[in-house]
Amino acid sequence: MKIHRTAAAFAAGLACGCLLTAALSTSAQTQQGQRSTVPVDQLRVFADVFGAIRVNYVEPVDDKKAIANCIDGLVSGLDDRSQFYDAAAFRELQVSSPQSGIGGIGLELGMEDGLAKVVSAIEGTPSSRAGLRSGDMLSRIDDQPVKGKTLSDVVKLLRGKPGTDVRLTVLRGGERPPLEISVRREIIRINPVRAAMVSDLAYVRVSAFQESAPQRLAAELTRLWGEGHSPKGVILDLRNNPGGLLNAAVGSSAIFLPEGTPIGATDGRIDDSKRRFAAQAKDFLRGSERDFREGLPPQLASVPVAVLVNRGSAAGSEFLAGALQDHKRAVVVGEKTYGRGSVQTIFPLAEGRALKLTTAYWLRPSGRKVEGAGVDPDVAVEGASAPLDAPDPAKDAALARAVAALKR
Repeated sequence: MKIHRTAAAFAAGLACGCLLTAALSTSAQTQQGQRSTVPVDQLRVFADVFGAIRVNYVEPVDDKKAIANCIDGLVSGLDDRSQFYDAAAFRELQVSSPQSGIGGIGLELGMEDGLAKVVSAIEGTPSSRAGLRSGDMLSRIDDQPVKGKTLSDVVKLLRGKPGTDVRLTVLRGGERPPLEISVRREIIRINPVRAAMVSDLAYVRVSAFQESAPQRLAAELTRLWGEGHSPKGVILDLRNNPGGLLNAAVGSSAIFLPEGTPIGATDGRIDDSKRRFAAQAKDFLRGSERDFREGLPPQLASVPVAVLVNRGSAAGSEFLAGALQDHKRAVVVGEKTYGRGSVQTIFPLAEGRALKLTTAYWLRPSGRKVEGAGVDPDVAVEGASAPLDAPDPAKDAALARAVAALKR
């Protein structure tokens, strides 16, 4: 998930399923402004090794490159979401793809065992149309092995001129030999919300928690009721939704929960990472934004709700599903979710560099962590893939089970 204190937009083609905030820092300091202590003895060992390499290695060593490699190793060794950005990479991070003209394929990725792991192939993007799935491992991109590369390196390889192809070597459980998949890059534009009636139920698909997602979710629900359908329940489809902005996920949750109901919390070592979120405007609206919950149909407060999830549902999807499940406001249908619930903070550094560090975990209202645990469905359905066309219970087993659960 992402939350911003400064204006920073991510290049589309890789949606970030982490909570992201920006914090200004130019040195290793605690939140009280004091410098943290450093292990001097261990740093002397590092200096000895670095000096020996500079003098004795068979080829000359570029100091800047060597130090950058050390930093990359230090940060990537923490987890698959912490990352160091040089000035060029940080500039690229702050440019959104539709404006930059850079093409992507619409994958949410993490790193695991040295390979790039697909968290989700975002609906309506080239990766989903090519059949990429949550859990797929990318071992090669074109002629480049992924092993030994950082997540930033992988993203650069996947991006390129719109209309060009990128060849992926994919390791998929149960598939031998590796799959070779060609995907055509394009400017990534995501339509985060679409809605329709399924039988006498309101079906709303949310594919990503973009800034406008809760407003559009509220508008679509209001439209369905306003057209005279009188839905007897709501099916909220979050399959393959990799997350997005924290305030969008919290705001979407608040649509279905009474005012002031706890939605979740973040917890870490420093005070700034300890926050609680509830169904109240101050926790998801910015500045003078109007509360989009005004004018929602009153029936929405009492109709039954089913949330559809699968292994590609991550971060904000898990926050919402977990909150509604904990408060017994919804039945969760589908597969166990991905389990991506850590908090990343971006610290801008000197000379245009930046450091992204995991600083907290997301906790459900019950106090349970999402990271590594995910959300277990109340009604399990294997192979709960998200539809690319109109919702049809006859062709979608998970949707059929959700319909059945709401009609009991």
